Amino acid sequence: MIEAEIDMSNQINNSWSKNTVLAIGQGKLRYSVMIDVNSKSLIKNFVDDNCKFEKKYKRDKNIEKKRKKYTNRCVSLCHAYLLHLVLYNNKEVITNARVCRDSVAKFLHNYLQNITQHKKTGINKISVKFGLEKNNSVQKYAKEVMQGNLKPDYILNARNVQEIIELIKKFVPSAQNLK
Repeated sequence: MIEAEIDMSNQINNSWSKNTVLAIGQGKLRYSVMIDVNSKSLIKNFVDDNCKFEKKYKRDKNIEKKRKKYTNRCVSLCHAYLLHLVLYNNKEVITNARVCRDSVAKFLHNYLQNITQHKKTGINKISVKFGLEKNNSVQKYAKEVMQGNLKPDYILNARNVQEIIELIKKFVPSAQNLK
């Protein structure tokens, strides 16, 4: 059993027009999950559709703040979903994991717990900590996968995207209800 490092190449919302890869690594263990541009655009369209406000909210000065908060929470949930996939597919060899803070750690941790309880996958036995240093070996591996130099171990499919959308509906408060 090992402590693994987990990092992401190309943040989910930095560029919606590029692939994103979440990778895990330690020693000989290397595993990556990719969300491609098409999957990201489906999620982005769903998020954008849920950020449309009714006419009564047009004069609200906080509309942009609410949109940004909602989008950031949805991105954190997507990140947590990718993290869950990586941990679940390597749960036999990992006891501890250190994750780079690419999303707000509070939301990422909460959404990871929500997904784990919802899916009943048993990865809650893995200790997850946040605060991996930048410029680590896993980041280089994730970048190689994102650039197409290495093949990803898992690519999100339509079922995964639909599952992410359902999890957003279930766990992320609507944009109108954010303060």
